[in-house]
Amino acid sequence: MYVTRDGLAKGPDALQSVVASVAGTLHPESTDGPMNWATWLNIVQSGVRVPIAEGGALTVVDRRSTGTQIEEEAARDGAIRFSRANLDQYWRNRIVLSEQIYLNDEAAHPVSTFEVEWMSLGSARLLATVLTGRVVSKSEGGELASGRSPEFRRHLTQVLDARRGPTPRGRGAARTWSVRST
Repeated sequence: MYVTRDGLAKGPDALQSVVASVAGTLHPESTDGPMNWATWLNIVQSGVRVPIAEGGALTVVDRRSTGTQIEEEAARDGAIRFSRANLDQYWRNRIVLSEQIYLNDEAAHPVSTFEVEWMSLGSARLLATVLTGRVVSKSEGGELASGRSPEFRRHLTQVLDARRGPTPRGRGAARTWSVRST
């Protein structure tokens, strides 16, 4: 995400979206980057200040340098509130819908690895934010959830292995997910 000085001054509640980068390429014409408190906390935790120099060149400087300051505690509290609401609103509905689609014995629906990964690790990532006050990767969220919920450890280990990709022992290669394995 790229947030201007004015955007930083407004805060996440006043910004609907921001310029985003995709796969490391900044798309200045895009305003598709969703702005929420979890994104805001991520900016606080790992963002860098990038002033525009003469001639329009971007110059990266240390994130502790002077400029618009974002209060980390407020960002953390906002990210936790956002994550709880997201778990309750989006994920609760998503799980109910998925159960209706995939657990219906009358219809066989293939489940893609992406879907299993998204359902398993997306919510785990939000849980990690609620528990730690940090924005983490989906993999780190899955590892945290696996440690806290032993009943899901086998499933989460399979999902994390698939996410990591092929290994010398062949784990993580093309995988077919069934209702029983999820």
